[in-house]
Amino acid sequence: MRLRCLTARLQLTTAAQMSLPPFPVFTLRGGFGHAFRKVACALRRADCTACPIIHECVYSYVFETPRPPDAALMRLYPTVPHPFVLAMQPVPQVVPAGYPLEVSVTLIGRATRHLNYFIYTFEELGRLGLGRDRVRFNLSDVSVIAADGKVESAFDPQTGDLYLPDSNLSLDITADIASVRPGRVTIEFVTPTRLKTQGRIDGNLPFHVLMRNLMRRLRALATFHEGNPGHEYPAREMIAIAETVADAGTLRWVPLERFSTRQKRRFSMDGFVGTKTYEGNLGPFLNLLRAGEVVHVGKGTAFGQGQYRIKELTV
Repeated sequence: MRLRCLTARLQLTTAAQMSLPPFPVFTLRGGFGHAFRKVACALRRADCTACPIIHECVYSYVFETPRPPDAALMRLYPTVPHPFVLAMQPVPQVVPAGYPLEVSVTLIGRATRHLNYFIYTFEELGRLGLGRDRVRFNLSDVSVIAADGKVESAFDPQTGDLYLPDSNLSLDITADIASVRPGRVTIEFVTPTRLKTQGRIDGNLPFHVLMRNLMRRLRALATFHEGNPGHEYPAREMIAIAETVADAGTLRWVPLERFSTRQKRRFSMDGFVGTKTYEGNLGPFLNLLRAGEVVHVGKGTAFGQGQYRIKELTV
């Protein structure tokens, strides 16, 4: 099973000095959602749930992502994982005028055909302004990671034309349960990551917890965004193997919250960052680990959370 992805790297150049919170992706994501609704919502309803075109609307699909009525997976949830993730390069809390903000947007599955909406929305957000002071910015560059891994310029800032690559990144998300490849992997959790096991967030992060969450996320993405409801993992066997993998390293808990202007309430977005090393039979999990670098893991991925990178891998 393969999962299509398209990663675009955007450069936003600020028009004036601005202040950002310690985790600025929250500010970006809040403003982006508002601008996307303005760009894509056809009926301008306050609530998407009763909208007659909820299953055809690009805004609803991207930000509300309703569960298809005939879907068997995630029956207890009204929405399913969003088909995109955000990432942002570190910035100073006081950003000077003319500073280039670097943002990455990864679209997943059939959402890859909607990149033009995302680009136009960032242009609209630049006109509306970002943060409490509504500081404006210009979309000065867009690059796309092609299927061969090369980074290609895809945007003409003078005309606003977007040039897409011929093929997207395709992630292999299958698991080879018979593979026996002893080795070691060191993973750095870059942004606050929240992984649940037995209903609670586990900050120790043994390997089997990471794998449970990766399997759950990748299966849902394949089901709802690649139209492959038959994708399954041999979860019991894989978890049994994952439980034999040793772990070392210390993670740091980061208290975070965000305020939703639309819902008029605060949400806890706590998570952990840091580095963990896992050692054991990694063979069945290699594809999942590599895919997770692209699509993130855990809760809050649409807000930039759950981003990790493989620092070292020896098998």
